[in-house]
Amino acid sequence: MSENAVPPPLPETEPTAPDVPVRTEPRFRDLAIALAIIWCCNFLLQIVGVGTFFAIRYAQTGEMPNMDLPPTLLFALVLLDWAVALPIAFYFSCVRSKRSFRAGFGLISVPARVASQSLTIGIVGAIVAGVVMTLFATGEAPIYEIAVDESADGSPTLLFSFLIFAVMVPPLEELYYRGFIFPILRRSLSPAWAIGIVSIWFALLHAAQLWGEWAGLGVVVVMGTVWTIQRHVYDSLTPSIISHWTYNTALVVLQVAAGI
Repeated sequence: MSENAVPPPLPETEPTAPDVPVRTEPRFRDLAIALAIIWCCNFLLQIVGVGTFFAIRYAQTGEMPNMDLPPTLLFALVLLDWAVALPIAFYFSCVRSKRSFRAGFGLISVPARVASQSLTIGIVGAIVAGVVMTLFATGEAPIYEIAVDESADGSPTLLFSFLIFAVMVPPLEELYYRGFIFPILRRSLSPAWAIGIVSIWFALLHAAQLWGEWAGLGVVVVMGTVWTIQRHVYDSLTPSIISHWTYNTALVVLQVAAGI
């Protein structure tokens, strides 16, 4: 080959596309879609449940019953709400995002020190709540009317009802509010906004039960804020579940001890 020969062209190579990161966490749009589905389904369930109750009562008595729903029906509707909400939250947090249950909801193990602190927060919170309600309770909240109705018509006792909510509801609420909603708001807005929104949202959930008991509702706001801060600080749902569960259980024990 002569010195002036032209070298052969190099083989053409196609430009490689940059790696696109796989989305592993739900976005604000996912949260909006999930909430719309949950609220629509729960609204329909409420209509069907209450409508069925009135139809059965009318068939039995021939008269339209009053608007006071029995506690057992209220509890059943609440459990149905959770039966709808959590699978949808699981789909968006875990299935659609291709994450495990623990990863999707932030169920991460914490040191024994953090767990013991969470237990202490729950116990101290229950004691403070008991003192506040003893000093400032008005007895006008709807939850008291439910208690009276239960004692009068032979429905499940107040203790049984509270045990249901002490044992079952805390982990359900934590999974939904701080395991599903909070992380999305924290990523989409900011930690401060997410903590504020979830804490107020959580308190509004209990407003219908405690309407008129403003001191008790204030305690719910404070405890809800504490649990949300725990979720943020430790980046794990485990501490808030421990605190919430301990708080509700200790509150039941204190109420039983006080003869309420």
